[in-house]
Amino acid sequence: MTSTMRHLIVVLIAVLSLLVIEVELGTDEMRRIMQECLNQANIRSQDQLDFLKKKSMPVTTEGKCFLGCLMEGYGYLIDGEFTEDSCEEWATRQGQSHEAAADLFQSCHSTVGDGDDRCETGPLLWKCLLKLDNN
Repeated sequence: MTSTMRHLIVVLIAVLSLLVIEVELGTDEMRRIMQECLNQANIRSQDQLDFLKKKSMPVTTEGKCFLGCLMEGYGYLIDGEFTEDSCEEWATRQGQSHEAAADLFQSCHSTVGDGDDRCETGPLLWKCLLKLDNN
C-alpha cells in the first residue's frame, strides 16, 4: 500500500467518523472496506475525495461509485438498495431505538428512492446523511 493510499484511508476514517456512518466494525475492517472501495472505484489521488472533507456531493463517477461501495460495505445499502432492514441494523449497532431506525428510513428513503445502482443510491444516501448531520 502506498503512502498516498494510507493517507487517503486515514482521511476517510476521520471524515466518516464525523458523520452518522459510525459502525461497529474494527478499524482493520473499516480499512479493508475502504481499501477495497478505493480500488473498485479507481480512486488514485486525494483530490478525487475532496468532496468528503468538504461534506459535499461527488461530481465524478469514481466518487459516486466509491460512496456506493462504502455504503454497501457498511451495510447501509444491500445490493444498491436502501432498506428498512439496513436501518434496523444501524440502530442496533448504534444503540438507537426502533423509532430512530424508522426515522432514518423515513427521512432518507424519499431522497434515496428505490434504485439498485449503488453508484446512484450511495451519493443520494450520502446527501441525506449530510443533511441529518447538519440538523
